[in-house]
Amino acid sequence: MYWNLYFDRFPPSDREIAINRMKQQAQLAQDSNTEKRAPHVQSEGKGAGDHQPQKFPKYKDLEVTPGYQEKEKK
Repeated sequence: MYWNLYFDRFPPSDREIAINRMKQQAQLAQDSNTEKRAPHVQSEGKGAGDHQPQKFPKYKDLEVTPGYQEKEKK
């Protein structure tokens, strides 16, 4: 059990530790039940970003480096 000296004047009692452990066990059981009831989603094939890495968009009106002006290609 973690005890923070700066926020708690006294360390937790054995009763408080037992209560916190019971709460944690109840939360774990509830999470397990929720996970079992949740629908299982499977994906097949490629996702939106799986085919190629996308390049970051470039805009003509924005500078990449401050003060640097890229020459236009003709």
